[in-house]
Amino acid sequence: LDNAAMCARRATGALVCWGAGDGGMLGNGSDDDQPLPVAVAGVAQAASVKAAKEAACTLLRDGAVWCWGINSSGQSGDGTSGPWMPEPVVNLDHAVQLDIAMLNCVTLPTGEVACWGQDQFGWAGQGETLLQTPTIMKNVTDADSVHLPGPGSNQQPGAQCVIFAGGRVSCTGANEFGNIDIDIADDLVDGEMKTIDGITDAVQVVGTLGTTCALRANGEVLCWGTNGNGEMGTGSFEQPVQKVVTVSGLEGVVHLAGGRWHM
Repeated sequence: LDNAAMCARRATGALVCWGAGDGGMLGNGSDDDQPLPVAVAGVAQAASVKAAKEAACTLLRDGAVWCWGINSSGQSGDGTSGPWMPEPVVNLDHAVQLDIAMLNCVTLPTGEVACWGQDQFGWAGQGETLLQTPTIMKNVTDADSVHLPGPGSNQQPGAQCVIFAGGRVSCTGANEFGNIDIDIADDLVDGEMKTIDGITDAVQVVGTLGTTCALRANGEVLCWGTNGNGEMGTGSFEQPVQKVVTVSGLEGVVHLAGGRWHM
């Protein structure tokens, strides 16, 4: 988690969390820190669990989504604000895949993406706004999965990306460091998306504040964006930001994870 707490999913589908309880982040109805795992209230059939700085959410086996936490920007998805216990996100009962940051998103069986929370770059086509309940994003009709910036990106959002059917990747949102495309000077807003050249078989996308990487079906990893800390994995710290490059010395990769400035 991104708020000094940890969560785990049991084989039964129950969830437990421990660590910092600020704002109800542990899902047990208390703000107290917990040195031992405590049950997340009301959740019994979790398929996955995700968390960001101010909220945690779980995708249930039946496609429903439950969220809990600080809820400063509508991350509960039920039209409320302020700390809240685990509750269902309204109007979501067939979600396929979940990712969360300050904007929480799911893919739907229709191939659409629905999001709620802080839509800083106007992906829903409504300008910068709080989406209090799930809202369909613009220009997405055949999504396999949606991928939001990783830990540390809540105050400085990175790129928001979608893997479309077949493995094509398109992104919107923050582009300050070329983490969408170095040839585009500005952020992409109001639902405008850019297809990432040369990627046709992606199975996962992970973003940091300034770098975006995609895992290909063959186990290779491709990255683009800033390289001031060596995020490209090419053996150098060469700047300025680069186009899509292959990370050196990696093969057979099955999963990616990203932090604030590292992969």
